[in-house]
Amino acid sequence: GKNLNALIHRQFKASGLLLRSGAMKLVHDTLTLQFSGFSDSELEKAVDLIINGINQKKLQSTAVEAETIKSVLDELQKRGMGESTSDQVEPSMEVIDLFSLPRLVFHADIKAFLPDTRPQPLYGEAEAKITMVRDRISLVLQRALRSPMFAATAEGTVAPGSFKLTPIEALRTSRSADPDAKVVVLGMLSQLEEGRYYLEDLDSKVHVKFTETAMCSGLFTEGCIVVAEGVFTDDVFHILALGFPTPETHSETIKHFPTVNFFGSTVAKDELPGLAAAEQRDPEAMFVVFSDVWLDSPKVLQRLRLVFSTYTQSHITPIAFVLCGSFLSQPDTHTSATALRDGLDALGDLIAEFPLANCPFVLVPSPLDFGPGNILPRPPLPAVLCERFMRKVPNAIFASNPCRIRYCTQEIVIMREDLVSKMRRHSILPPNNTDQLLSTQLVRTLIDQSHLVPLPIHVRPVYWNLDHTLRLYPVPNVLILADRCESYKLEYEGCHACNPGSFAVGDGSFLVYYPGRKHSSPIELSSVA
Repeated sequence: GKNLNALIHRQFKASGLLLRSGAMKLVHDTLTLQFSGFSDSELEKAVDLIINGINQKKLQSTAVEAETIKSVLDELQKRGMGESTSDQVEPSMEVIDLFSLPRLVFHADIKAFLPDTRPQPLYGEAEAKITMVRDRISLVLQRALRSPMFAATAEGTVAPGSFKLTPIEALRTSRSADPDAKVVVLGMLSQLEEGRYYLEDLDSKVHVKFTETAMCSGLFTEGCIVVAEGVFTDDVFHILALGFPTPETHSETIKHFPTVNFFGSTVAKDELPGLAAAEQRDPEAMFVVFSDVWLDSPKVLQRLRLVFSTYTQSHITPIAFVLCGSFLSQPDTHTSATALRDGLDALGDLIAEFPLANCPFVLVPSPLDFGPGNILPRPPLPAVLCERFMRKVPNAIFASNPCRIRYCTQEIVIMREDLVSKMRRHSILPPNNTDQLLSTQLVRTLIDQSHLVPLPIHVRPVYWNLDHTLRLYPVPNVLILADRCESYKLEYEGCHACNPGSFAVGDGSFLVYYPGRKHSSPIELSSVA
């Protein structure tokens, strides 16, 4: 009836989808036939199943035709639309192809993320650069406006402990009788002129000066989005207090956007309970992660042999071995291509010595590895160099950098970049909390920014049309930042962040992550031998 039509329309609209009349009739008739007498909550779950099925198809438009609905319903019928499969699900791993990940755009008027279905060439026009910056600001702004810190702005009153967020454009028009009145603005730190810093939001910019600025913990670089409190006088915003927008946990984001597929996984919502149970069944299941796997170094190959031997003798087969670059000790020479192919051959021969045929090997390149220019996201290692290795190791997966892995219910992001030193080197202001490790401040910065590299593009080049693949939104369950700095692990906003350290340098550190326990252990080779 009308109530069912309203329920269907409401859920599809929240997902940014529009049902054509024939498609609406098909959904309505199917639910009426199969779910007669069910409660509204159960009907909502059934509609969610259909929406998840649609999201797994690459539609050219947000308008859904009857043919698409029929295809989704046929697939659900084969699986058993209303049946629970929690006791049958096996653990599964999926490596996401970032280069086919759709760009999701936040539309403030309807408070929803919708996919941009236009073709996205690798090298964008000048407009793509502007869009990239606006997308970064929009993403953080919509999150900040839901925070209790700024909730008062939606109601028009300022509650105790809350702040009113003032658009930069309004600074010049809203000066009160009190010239020393403090205002709070949100914007991106930019250096538009040599030695002069600005704050930019979606509509305007303002010259800023750091006058006895009190700072929160974090690494404040050009390109970061900040919340600043200060005084506006003589066309200059004097920043008195500087911090990052309040972060949002993974579950909070999903609560607001329950049907949006941010991560790019093909898992349907109805499969999550079964996958969660599968995840918990084996608390000792593990990922083993290495960084700086120099394949032209006999010492590194010997270290890998020791690790593989130890796991084989203990009858342990990890979920996957993740090997991050650089894959050569001198990766940027004219002989790099030949050396890399020979190194991969040597690695394939080494793996073949052990019963690891069923274990996936995920290879994540570093910025310096052989391939196209040093621009993010970095595509996988060139296929022409990997053919012989693939024949020896059929379960090898050549991933991009950064890399997204979905294991059961967990979303894992892996990035190979020396971010601690790079972010510290490009900080506008020295870190305020000297007692806190730089690694801790880095993790906080990235998650608060919802981005892996909140730096200007001349410092860290990115493909403008693919900047969305570097988002950390929602906050991933696991963030592995493969960095040459000392290994670490920490928790922040429900995210388990860790670094395996360098396998080639020093004592040969690497990382073991246990999804079933949401726990990681940095390991040094001396403890394995």
